[in-house]
Amino acid sequence: MTPRQLSRALVRAFAPAIALLAPACAIPDTVAPPSDLRTEGRRAAVISDGATGGNGHFYFLTPLVQKYPRATGAFDPTRAPLVRITRGETVIAELPAVLEAAKQQYRADWKTAPADLDVEATYRLTVLVNGQILGFADLDVVADDAQLKSVATGEYIGLVDDRVLAIKFRIEKGAVRSGWRQLAGVDPGRRGLSGIAHHPAGEEIFAAIMPDFAAGALWRFDLRTDSWSRMRADGWPIGKYRKLVHDPVHRRLLTYWDGLGQVYAIPDTGGTWEPIGGAPNREEWYEGFAFWDPVTERLTHFAGYGFGTWKNELWRFDEATTGWGAQSQGAIRPSPTFGSPNVTAVDRATGTLFLGQRSLGAAPGNHDDLWKLDLESGDWTNLIAPSTGTGARISSALAFVPTTGELFRFGGQALDLSAVVGGLQRARPFAADVAWEPVTTSGAEPTARRMAGLFFDAPRNRLVLVSGVSSEWIDDIWAYELP
Repeated sequence: MTPRQLSRALVRAFAPAIALLAPACAIPDTVAPPSDLRTEGRRAAVISDGATGGNGHFYFLTPLVQKYPRATGAFDPTRAPLVRITRGETVIAELPAVLEAAKQQYRADWKTAPADLDVEATYRLTVLVNGQILGFADLDVVADDAQLKSVATGEYIGLVDDRVLAIKFRIEKGAVRSGWRQLAGVDPGRRGLSGIAHHPAGEEIFAAIMPDFAAGALWRFDLRTDSWSRMRADGWPIGKYRKLVHDPVHRRLLTYWDGLGQVYAIPDTGGTWEPIGGAPNREEWYEGFAFWDPVTERLTHFAGYGFGTWKNELWRFDEATTGWGAQSQGAIRPSPTFGSPNVTAVDRATGTLFLGQRSLGAAPGNHDDLWKLDLESGDWTNLIAPSTGTGARISSALAFVPTTGELFRFGGQALDLSAVVGGLQRARPFAADVAWEPVTTSGAEPTARRMAGLFFDAPRNRLVLVSGVSSEWIDDIWAYELP
């Protein structure tokens, strides 16, 4: 008889033997997996929900616990929770939970037969929303009915193998955390991350140290584990290579001579920088805005500065012809400008580029505005008129959230360059009236900065803020958990 045929999956409940529980006082950002080691044949259970000092708006329900908990808030029927079963670091099963609105609960049914449960192992059941852990409970396995009968009544809930464990829980409004939290601090070996890129459908952010006329360094931030790792980047292009753009079609990172010129590419897994084509290096479009155009699937550049003048031309790189080509635009377009590399954001679904804030390098030429570009037609629309008011800023970080149709920006610099500012703002660029409004947050938040990178991490429903400059490079990384 196999272990699976003998096993009974059991989840430890919190009722009569409350002293055996090790409740979490608060939901941590990451939870250590349970150990497979046993004490006297069975270890104390670990469970975290609103009844055990964990998330006060999340509760496991019967049959996982003995009694239905007393509700403390309004039920939230808008979530799409995921139930994950793990053994150590190994994922055994992932189950999307379904809404049972009439009962004000969510439910996922786990068919244990395919798991081939190990009677010597301990498993963990975790409930997540957008990557956030709402609660968890440990699962123990016994070999036979005799072991089950020896357990105090109500302390365990038995499940005969080859049957189904009904996982039911209640999510209330407020259970899903919103607000800032720091993912990684400053590392002396990782300073000056001026080039920052993100593949919107990927699981990583890329950041590069890009000095003029010297070799740089390339880093990868894994959004699944919130951890940095250095990437191999041989053959670093030497010169004025200041941009970093992700090419999702070929899964590579691109850079080019900043005034418009030679393009280099490296796999987004690391490797060697290789030249693409032989475009001559030019001195006319420095500090323009670089982005990947999802409509034409090409590297694109707008505006810049050179030979004493500011520009507002649109250029795309054609790998087939190995050169940059000027693109047609509508008669109405942003005034000539240059500035921070990360004040652009793209809505891939509609093929729209958003461009914020005009900079001529010094007051009074700076002003705060917002434009959108239809990447297919080349037509620009001015969404927010130029402002030179008290709250106006330049060099903010910009990100678009397609799930809500909102545009966010963080930080920047006063128009007269006298101060660096912080704070998160949002606007609805497809609304009839577009305006920036502050986002109220509580607790710690990123320090004031300019020239940061801001990206929407869709799988975890959060904004990720990377690096930036105040009096010096900051180079930490933060997440803003969206409601």
